[in-house]
Amino acid sequence: MAALSCYLAGVLTNVGAAADKTITRGITLEMTIHSVTVTAAGAIAIVDGTEGSAHVETRGAAGGPPLIDVDAIEIAQIRVTTKAAAVITANEIFEVVGTHRERYDFPTWEIDHVRVADQVLGLAGITFNSALPLIHTGPVPKKVFAAYNEPQLAEVPNSTDFVPPETSHSVSSTEIYGGVVGATSKSLGQGSFTAHLKDGISDGLLVLKNEKLWFKFKQDRLKTPYILAQGILGIARTFPAGASIVAACTVSAEKTSVEVTG
Repeated sequence: MAALSCYLAGVLTNVGAAADKTITRGITLEMTIHSVTVTAAGAIAIVDGTEGSAHVETRGAAGGPPLIDVDAIEIAQIRVTTKAAAVITANEIFEVVGTHRERYDFPTWEIDHVRVADQVLGLAGITFNSALPLIHTGPVPKKVFAAYNEPQLAEVPNSTDFVPPETSHSVSSTEIYGGVVGATSKSLGQGSFTAHLKDGISDGLLVLKNEKLWFKFKQDRLKTPYILAQGILGIARTFPAGASIVAACTVSAEKTSVEVTG
């Protein structure tokens, strides 16, 4: 078996090639399925399934693939139809992702940078687009590891006129015989605010220009409710001859802002 790289407990690990691996075939019945795995220690290991009269897809069943260790990774399956000793052939090796092989990037997922339900802030995380297969002893799905960062918020001094990124709606219509047919559409607008700068060159806000940032706006700093938005900070500076230096700031968001009250 060739060398490979995989994530073990969230750490990218190089696994060396393995030779002379064997399977335990059925004693009475012909059909067996065997999982080729990478153990938590980073070694190739074979996990034998229970013999059966036919191959089935149910984990741990007679003729089905085995349940593997909770810290292991399945990289392939070997499916044989005879109990007689023989060399494994290519057509007995199966590597379909999601059925015979686990990958770190399957199932796919959506990242939830913020979760708010009924205006109450919850925990950020990910939502998988399909259920994780229950192929590990339990049965349980594979373990999921993720890295995250907590935003560090700092007040923008001398700022005014905050506009959160919000959804607007529009209506279009098509004239037909005897009337009109209408259609609605929506679009996400830019957020914005104005910042009065000191010299327009060395202000700390300018260091964050073109960065993707979190924005938290409190209408009353002494009360709990606030608005959260995430987007790319754009800055357009104006240097008037006899007035304060002003930065017209934009917040280009991918999602609408959210209101948090608790």
